[in-house]
Amino acid sequence: MSNLASRILKYSLSEEIAYERFSEFMKIFNFAEVFRPGFPLLFRWIRMFEELVASRLPVVHRKLIHHGVTSAMYVDKWFLTGMTYNFSEPACERIWDIMLVDGNEKILFRVGLTVLALGEVKGVFDKEFEDVVHWLQGGYNKEEELQGKNLDAFIKKATKVTYRRPSIARSIDSQGGVRRIQSALCLAPQA
Repeated sequence: MSNLASRILKYSLSEEIAYERFSEFMKIFNFAEVFRPGFPLLFRWIRMFEELVASRLPVVHRKLIHHGVTSAMYVDKWFLTGMTYNFSEPACERIWDIMLVDGNEKILFRVGLTVLALGEVKGVFDKEFEDVVHWLQGGYNKEEELQGKNLDAFIKKATKVTYRRPSIARSIDSQGGVRRIQSALCLAPQA
């Protein structure tokens, strides 16, 4: 939770504003349910991610099973931290921008699937267990596709990932919509 709070605090003028934004973020994106005792939403997200990997990336899924690598070995950090833990600062900014504009957490799933697809292209899942787990726990961040100008292409590829699943985050009311989120959680640096 500290990763989420620190990201919001970084772009807030004061601790009070950061607290208000953080509270709103936890409600809008349902992260309060992720951190509830027993982590019920986190485990649901992990199961959903596993199902998406099995259906969207069946070769990767089979290779991970062959290695004995479960999603819980790496994806929990992605979801618990909103992708802030092992992704570069520019990548985090892009991911969070999309999450705030879209008003849901789907970009977290999309980026996760794109990371796995990148691993397949790079041949990561043909390596030894330790190498696979190391890469999934953050080694991917060193790949050229996640650096500099290549980051734009990676994010664009992630945003094109489609799947049929209702948003887990609470529905945003039509009266406030995205404008309410942007005003409540505006993370642009303030002068």
